[in-house]
Amino acid sequence: MKTVFGDGVTKEDFEYLLQLVKRETFKKREWVKRDALLRGDGALVEFIGQAYDSNVLTFIGKGWEEDRCELCECDLTLGCVGMTSDGRNWFCISCYETLRGVS
Repeated sequence: MKTVFGDGVTKEDFEYLLQLVKRETFKKREWVKRDALLRGDGALVEFIGQAYDSNVLTFIGKGWEEDRCELCECDLTLGCVGMTSDGRNWFCISCYETLRGVS
């Protein structure tokens, strides 16, 4: 059963995310596609400038096509607005405001 929080979010996960929101400076931003690396098994790995073996991984510009809210796991895709501190970890506006409101 899906709750307000994502299916896999434990109490420990919630506490970690709560501390992350309180510790980091988040900004409202539009989500944009990011570069990715494609593994041989078809899975994508986010490309953040790391060295990689081109015999094992294939670079795909703007291949990272969606993220999920760290808390509720809703999709964040091109044109969506969310909250991020680093452009890699995202919250939907509703979950961010919920976390900010917890004392």
